Amino acid sequence: MQAAGRKMRNAAVWFVVGILFVGVSPLAHAADVARISETGAQYDTLPAAFTAATTGQTIELLGDCALDINITNNSKVIYLEGGAFSVSGKGFTLLKTGQLRVRSGKFSGMSMKLDGSSTRLYVEGGDYSKVTCSTYNSARIYISGGSFADSSFSDFNAAMTEVSQGAFDRCTFLSQNYDCTLTMGADGSPTGPACTDCTFESRAQFANKNPSSGNQYGYIKVYSGTYSGGKFFTTVTTGSGPKHLPTIDIYGGSFDGVFFESTCYPTDSGTMGNNSISTINMHGGTFAKSKFFGDVSTEAYNKGSTAVINVLGGTFDADCSGGALKGGSIVNAEGLLNFDDSSNPFAVGNETYATFADAVAAIPTSSAATITLLRDLYIADSQTIDIGAREITLSCGEKGIFVSNGGLFRVNANTVGGSLTIQDGNFYNVYLSASYHEARGVSPAANIIVEGGKFEYSMILPIWSGLIEIRGGTFRNTLVEAYNYSSTWHIGQDPEKVPTFFNCDICSWSGHSGSGTKYNGEATGRIYGGKFWNCKMSCVSSASVERSHNTQFYVTGGQFFGSTILSMISQSSGSSTAKMYISGGDFKLGSMKNTGTYSNRSHASEKTSTSGKYGNIYISGGIHGVAPDEFIASGYSKYEWDDGRSIVAESGSAARIGNVFYPAFADAMAAHVAGDSLWLYEDVDSGSYTISAGDSLTLRAAGRTVAAPFAVRGRLTLLGGTYTGVFSVYGVGRLVTDFDPDGALTFAKRYRVAEGEDGKFTATAAPGLVIFLK
Repeated sequence: MQAAGRKMRNAAVWFVVGILFVGVSPLAHAADVARISETGAQYDTLPAAFTAATTGQTIELLGDCALDINITNNSKVIYLEGGAFSVSGKGFTLLKTGQLRVRSGKFSGMSMKLDGSSTRLYVEGGDYSKVTCSTYNSARIYISGGSFADSSFSDFNAAMTEVSQGAFDRCTFLSQNYDCTLTMGADGSPTGPACTDCTFESRAQFANKNPSSGNQYGYIKVYSGTYSGGKFFTTVTTGSGPKHLPTIDIYGGSFDGVFFESTCYPTDSGTMGNNSISTINMHGGTFAKSKFFGDVSTEAYNKGSTAVINVLGGTFDADCSGGALKGGSIVNAEGLLNFDDSSNPFAVGNETYATFADAVAAIPTSSAATITLLRDLYIADSQTIDIGAREITLSCGEKGIFVSNGGLFRVNANTVGGSLTIQDGNFYNVYLSASYHEARGVSPAANIIVEGGKFEYSMILPIWSGLIEIRGGTFRNTLVEAYNYSSTWHIGQDPEKVPTFFNCDICSWSGHSGSGTKYNGEATGRIYGGKFWNCKMSCVSSASVERSHNTQFYVTGGQFFGSTILSMISQSSGSSTAKMYISGGDFKLGSMKNTGTYSNRSHASEKTSTSGKYGNIYISGGIHGVAPDEFIASGYSKYEWDDGRSIVAESGSAARIGNVFYPAFADAMAAHVAGDSLWLYEDVDSGSYTISAGDSLTLRAAGRTVAAPFAVRGRLTLLGGTYTGVFSVYGVGRLVTDFDPDGALTFAKRYRVAEGEDGKFTATAAPGLVIFLK
């Protein structure tokens, strides 16, 4: 039996070695990406499988695939099982009475649209990233499992979405108009979905004309689930005619650090429906660190419209707070929630003050002091505070400053010698401005420093030679922009802190409209580190007749997930530039482009350039999922990175260990230490190399030829490559391969191998090839 076993093992080894040398691949045909389980038929596209499937059949994904056309699934009930494979692309549409049940799979960057009174989508599991799902005309979505990140769900025209289970991270939910309903959790269920930093909006709007009939409202019901961070809000925007009645009813669930806002606020050009009511009703649930306020514009209030939060039940920690703003109201049942807004919110030493301006004024000019926020502050009317030549530290702890959409809370540091340091806190719709108007062209010490805190829907702007440093904190839907002259912002300069940005606009902008401008624009932004999700990074030079605007944006580090990189010029003088220099950073997904477009200073978009001029991007470093060759700086090249992305380094590099490049293979071999992985980017046709006893090295040489001999006394692992030299294996030395069925690993000569008593394969005589199958 032992002899027979050895023969079988040896036969298996020689079969593997044979495949290694002749390049036979046992895998299925690469073009087959989907299979119908019941028939076994395979298809090269997922749309083809959908077309062929009949009601009740299951489609299995066999490999990664992209949807390059929409799928119209009419009157079918289809099951989709994705396993560990991924689907990406435009997406699909379900029409009429089509039904789809998704049990598993990975789905990214795609859209799902349901349209029709009997159309159904059942999500029972799977991983979803950057997925957009929209329902129309009484269509239904039922989510009972799965993990979702950076995805959106929108219901229109009597459509419904019901979420009973699942994990949701940074997702948005919208219920808008005509009897639409979003339900989170199930009535009577103790569990429910888990949501982190998600936004839930019940919206009523009808633009341009009166609706044909009926009142306008979106409706959200919450029965259970856990909600950490994020926001629930009702809003009335535009439209006249019948009432607008967006509503959220909360019956249960656990809420930690969630923001609740009921708003009745028209767009700049919109009008309100008469007597509209925007309502949040709190019937139950457990609330900690949560904030509440109502917000109604003066225009809407004069028409009898209002916004209200009714606190009818629930359990509230002492750190919950709120207040009625601008005509809105919070009505709380006795004893359920106590909004204490009677005490002064700011303190300097032992003295307290009613406003931030009063606290600032209490600090002598040219002095340093700390202002402490004692309770949450809700602001409806606009305030602008100039700190002058004072060095102020703002300490908020878990408290925060919350500004309604109709107000403005702006803190200016625009005097030489003045500075503001924000240690912590929560800031909603707050405007920080650093300016040295009298010292144009000077690079002063930082006059606003953000050490930490959470910012949402805020603006952070150094202008007119000001400087802002963002060393820590979390930022969502926030604008960070350097504007004109020598204005500068720095992000992530402190290596011990990691500022984090979600859906933010980060920009350097130089420009001036009109003739006679006295000064050139030299706005600069610098990213040293941090994490950035779905952010827009833009470098812009814009309208100027007489002066040049030379805007600069530097990236030397940081992690970027799905972010857009833009460099643009529009309507500028002939000498203006917009240059973005990327010498480091880790970029996953996203996009990168030069364009001659812009919309306005705060939100760069893509429109046709009137000048035909384009900005410039220069890449001399970093790890990239998207790095167009046209942006690689002169003297630099792209090289393969460990996960299939590219790393940019100086041209002519022969090898890499980690992120260190070497001009010759011999240099890398001399520098390596045991356990290193060495990437080879050039052929090796000279020298001889030794792997000493106790040493170990993994050589990644896909697409390269190695002609030099190796003496292996330690452990050498080969991943890819073609080898024509001699491998001499001595003593306990091991030459190890990860067997490659595609034949990327080849040898010019076949060596004998034999099985030792320990069950491993060793060389019978040097030179020899030892294959150790993992």
